[in-house]
Amino acid sequence: MGIAIGLCTMSRYSYTLFIIPFVVIIWKEWGFKNLLKVGLAGTSVILLLYIFPFYLKDPSILTNGLEYYSRTATDQWKTQFWQPDGSIPYHLNNGLSFSYFFFTLVEGDEVSKLNWAKLFNLIFSLGTALLITFLWFFNKNKTEWGLYLSNGLILYLIVFYSFLYVPFSYLFMLPLGLGITAFSLNVHKYLKF
Repeated sequence: MGIAIGLCTMSRYSYTLFIIPFVVIIWKEWGFKNLLKVGLAGTSVILLLYIFPFYLKDPSILTNGLEYYSRTATDQWKTQFWQPDGSIPYHLNNGLSFSYFFFTLVEGDEVSKLNWAKLFNLIFSLGTALLITFLWFFNKNKTEWGLYLSNGLILYLIVFYSFLYVPFSYLFMLPLGLGITAFSLNVHKYLKF
């Protein structure tokens, strides 16, 4: 489990706030010692595959990557060179997230609109992660914590991707694939296939 979390962390940041309910539920169900083992395994993967071979040799690799991502996001909030002047930027106009509404309804330039979209993404994603954590304490079937977490992850990703401020269509393969997996787990559990 820790290895999988470490690998996912290096690939996608979209699920990182979901670590909140994951940590709370694993701690409650498995105890701190097992949570620590999972955390150490995940941290070891990141150290062995990213920090030691790359980051220690060039610490600017992380800041350069973050700057590149920020520039990419800002560029996608501008009308593309091949679009007619005054068009809504292509990726915002494809109907995959609420970014379209931030672009069309928020006053200001592209950067301020993007900053509002980022803020709402953070607020709603964090709120969803905290809600999933809070609702766990009212869950009557605590033995199904794995199923609860998989369903919670899908809910979290639906919210995260609904407010995604750079909605490239290929990014939606993650929630689709995980949604199919969660659906299969639920069908198997409740319909006994």
